[in-house]
Amino acid sequence: MACSDNVVRAGLTPKFKDVKTLCSMLTYNSRAPSDQCLQPIVVDKFTRSYIVPVPEFVVDAIEVRQEDIVPSFEYKLEAKESGSILIAIQGEASCQEDKLFAGYVGFIPASTSLIISNVKSPLLLYRAYCRLDE
Repeated sequence: MACSDNVVRAGLTPKFKDVKTLCSMLTYNSRAPSDQCLQPIVVDKFTRSYIVPVPEFVVDAIEVRQEDIVPSFEYKLEAKESGSILIAIQGEASCQEDKLFAGYVGFIPASTSLIISNVKSPLLLYRAYCRLDE
């Protein structure tokens, strides 16, 4: 959830639910499914950035395919101005002293770059962070 000082609740809470206000805020404009999908910005061979419609957030998809896996493979996760969350969806690799595997979730502090190495199988990672330049 983006920074906000107000919330309109409609259910799943014992707190006040303002369904009428919530319904008045909704739009019912139909769009094709293809118009709903975010188009990524290609950062490099391995990373695509998805700029979501909330200015604070970015999600990067980092993918290392089978044909890119060689014994000397290394990929640098660039430092970001904010902390970020790294989630491993598929694969096995090393990141500094940590082992990455499907289901791994880790925190990367602000201004910290990391090296992914020792990739053993095709790797898919997602990294979420805040864009502070907006």
